[in-house]
Amino acid sequence: MILSISCLTFLLVLLYLLPLDELFPTRHLRNTVNVILSHKPAKNMANSPLLKLLVPLLNRIARLIKIDPYAPKWRKYRDDLQVANLEHLLTLEQLISIKYLVSVAIFIYTLLLLALDFSIEVLLLAVVLVFLGYFLPDQWLTIRVKKRRGDIQKELPSILISLAVTTDAGLTLFQALEEICHRKQGALTDEIKKTLQEISVGIPQKEAFQNMADRVLVEELTLFVSALIQTLEKGSSGITQVLREQATEAWSNRKSRAKELGEKASIKLFMPLIGLILPALMIFLLSPAIFAILKFFVY
Repeated sequence: MILSISCLTFLLVLLYLLPLDELFPTRHLRNTVNVILSHKPAKNMANSPLLKLLVPLLNRIARLIKIDPYAPKWRKYRDDLQVANLEHLLTLEQLISIKYLVSVAIFIYTLLLLALDFSIEVLLLAVVLVFLGYFLPDQWLTIRVKKRRGDIQKELPSILISLAVTTDAGLTLFQALEEICHRKQGALTDEIKKTLQEISVGIPQKEAFQNMADRVLVEELTLFVSALIQTLEKGSSGITQVLREQATEAWSNRKSRAKELGEKASIKLFMPLIGLILPALMIFLLSPAIFAILKFFVY
C-alpha cells in the first residue's frame, strides 16, 4: 500500500510539473535532435519548463519567509552562485526558497506514509529525510562550484599558451583576450568575457582582473592575475614572457594534480579490492584444495 501511494504521489507530481505538451513535443523533439546533430550546447537549465513553473512559487515563498539577500549568513551562497555561474538562472532568494520547498515536500510525503502506517521507525526516517532535504540544494550547489573550478583549472594552461602566442604575434593583451573569447568556449572564457565587459564600462583594469580572481577563487588563476597586474603596472613590454612563465607553471601544477588524483584513486580502489575481489580470488584458489581434503577424509 505504501509503495502504491509513493508511485501515485510521484506520478501526480510529474503531471503537475510537466504539462502534456512537454511530454510529447514533436517540434521540441525535432529541435533537440538538430541541436545534438549540430553539436551545439543547449542551456537546458535556462530553458527548463520545470524551472519556469517553479520560479513564481519560489518568489512567493521568498516573500513569505522574508529572506534578506544581503544578510551575512547568506554570503557563502552569494559567492557560490557567482562561482557556479548560476546568478543569471537563480537568485539567492530562490535558492533559499528551494531549500524550504524541498523540506516541506518531503515532510508532506512522510506525513502520508505515517497516516498509512504509523511507527517510530517511519517517524525517525521522516525527521532525517526532512533534515537532509533542507541541505540537499547546498550539496548540489557545492558540486556545481567544484566542477566549475575544476574546469577553470583545466582550461587555464591552454588559454595562457594561446595568449602568449597571440601577444607574441603582435596583438595587445586585450586584443588577445578578445580573440580567445571568440575562438574558445568554457568556464574560464566566460569569466574573461565578464572581465572585459567590466573594463568596457569604465572599471579600472586592475580592479576588473582582481574581481575575476576574487570571484573564482582558484589558486592558479589568482597567481596569474597577480603577475598580470604587476606587469601592467610596470608596462606591457614583458607580457609575453610572463604569460609563458605562468603557462609553464600552470601545466606543472596540472601534472602534479593529475598525479595526486591517480594516487588517491589507487587508495580508493584498495578497499573494494580487499572486500570484493580478494575473497572471490581466495575462493577460486582454495576451493580445489578444500575439495581435495574433503575427498581424502570421506574416502
